[in-house]
Amino acid sequence: MICPNCGANNEATYQFCMKCGTSLSGVSPAVAVEELPNDHGNTAAPPIEIQSPSRKKDLLKDRITPAEGEVSVRTYYCTYYLSRLLGLEAWGYLGITNKRVIFQALGTSNAGSSVIQSELSIADVSGISSYKGTFFSFAHLATAFFASSIGASMISLFVAILSGIVIALIARYGQDTEWKTNSYLVPSILGWILGVGAFLAAVAFPRHIIWKPMAAAISGAGFVIAGGGGLAGRLVSFFFSNNENATILAGLSFFFGALVTIYGLFCIVWYSRRPTFSLAISSKGGSDTPISISGASGLGYVSAGKALTAEPAPDAELMLQELGAVILDIQTLGDMGINKWKVF
Repeated sequence: MICPNCGANNEATYQFCMKCGTSLSGVSPAVAVEELPNDHGNTAAPPIEIQSPSRKKDLLKDRITPAEGEVSVRTYYCTYYLSRLLGLEAWGYLGITNKRVIFQALGTSNAGSSVIQSELSIADVSGISSYKGTFFSFAHLATAFFASSIGASMISLFVAILSGIVIALIARYGQDTEWKTNSYLVPSILGWILGVGAFLAAVAFPRHIIWKPMAAAISGAGFVIAGGGGLAGRLVSFFFSNNENATILAGLSFFFGALVTIYGLFCIVWYSRRPTFSLAISSKGGSDTPISISGASGLGYVSAGKALTAEPAPDAELMLQELGAVILDIQTLGDMGINKWKVF
């Protein structure tokens, strides 16, 4: 139906114009396929379209049986959790219909799949409390420290084995006497290559993934190898070596090794700062909160339950911005509020 006020094209079931709110009672749907110009001579604006693929999910269509006359208004992809170590993956959706507010969490694990669902009549919603920010995760701190230590140790062992193989090959097949004399420099050369390459990788990785602190730790291990051993060995080489070139290399490896170590500690701290958000929707029936999503926390046993304490998904911030207005418009404006926010 064409709005007589602004010329917007509305669906035949709409009772109010989705653009200006004008009543459509008495308007014939016969011209609904036409797009009339508005007062400014421009084509009427099309209905709201959402670009994010995750927001196109319709809980009523995909997962939930609708009540009589129930239609979807919005669905937000609001929480997500993934742990390859534990074999857990969980995600949560908050759906708003003309009758209900529904939160559904889906999860998969090595033990199988699970579903958690909470819902509340939209007429009974009395309040919304929300938060979005960051928190310091000691679990992520321990994980990053452990993974970085193991990664650096494994790479150091690999370089030591590779250096031994290269030196043995030079000693056995090398024809150049100078090569054999300087074969002891092989670990230092490999260490410098590893240190510089891993540092560049650490800088390139975003700070929210564990590869950043791991790459920084591997870079530090490379500079340790380039200096001929541990910190004490580098200090001895730096202050007491009679070989000028060895002293310079030891000094450089000590300097870069110290900088990379400090940088690696910062990377671990950055990785441990995780995004979080919480949402509580209260009921008019009392102080109960039928729908509650708390901030991120530690380990859990129910895979779908991780979506209740997971990190925010792509639609989380938009949901916190819109949720109050969507529910209030539906409660107070009825069909007009539904048509205003409806995207399905």
